[in-house]
Amino acid sequence: MRSNLKKKSMDDVRYGHFNELVESGFAYLKGKMSIGLFEETVNRIFSYVRDGEGQFKAIELPEDLRKQLQGDLKKAEEGFTLFEEGIAKIRKFMDEKNKEILWQGLCLTKLGCDLLNEVMQNQEKRLENEG
Repeated sequence: MRSNLKKKSMDDVRYGHFNELVESGFAYLKGKMSIGLFEETVNRIFSYVRDGEGQFKAIELPEDLRKQLQGDLKKAEEGFTLFEEGIAKIRKFMDEKNKEILWQGLCLTKLGCDLLNEVMQNQEKRLENEG
């Protein structure tokens, strides 16, 4: 599972924050990063995702467009939720030092990224078709 976390998404720039979590987690486990720096990284990424979620929720759409985009809006909300659940697991790992909890957290953040990226790709395709 661990190699799949790294291989599958490392090349895609849309997975930048996820990639940074994976790289930081591995660096911490290998003793190349302190727990303090790892925690700072996790907190910075969490803050960035929370800001993005706030901006997303602040978007005001006309009702007809909201209905049209309902599926993507739901996916985006789920993506933010999964990413935040993953961060919570990673924080739990920092307290308990159980690697399985870290892998669970990384998997949840990956699932969240997948959904958010799917929504972005759908909207890019939509805009291309309109343009």
